[in-house]
Amino acid sequence: FLFAKLFGVYVYEFSVGMGKRLWFKKKGDTEYSIRAVPLGGYVSLAGEEVEDDTKIPKDKKLQAKKVWQRFLIMFMGVGFNFIFAFGKDMNFFNGLRKKSYKRNMDLIYLYRLH
Repeated sequence: FLFAKLFGVYVYEFSVGMGKRLWFKKKGDTEYSIRAVPLGGYVSLAGEEVEDDTKIPKDKKLQAKKVWQRFLIMFMGVGFNFIFAFGKDMNFFNGLRKKSYKRNMDLIYLYRLH
């Protein structure tokens, strides 16, 4: 999404989640939405389909961009998913570690009392 915007590709929709749309807001030309199943998400770009909207200028379509720009748009779309998942997992495991550390310290404190 970020690289598509950076390179001037028209973005129809940026969605978090899949399935039925629960909420959406149109800001500028892009529709931002939250969907019912909180797994994944997607970005709908102009120029992904061969039969595309004729109202969108050709220079705003994905097909009109240079190969290296299209590569970065697609690669970083997947790359941000990995970065997000890694950060989420690290946060989750860090929380588990803190709970485990606190529990161990409580046990040591109780042991010293007796």
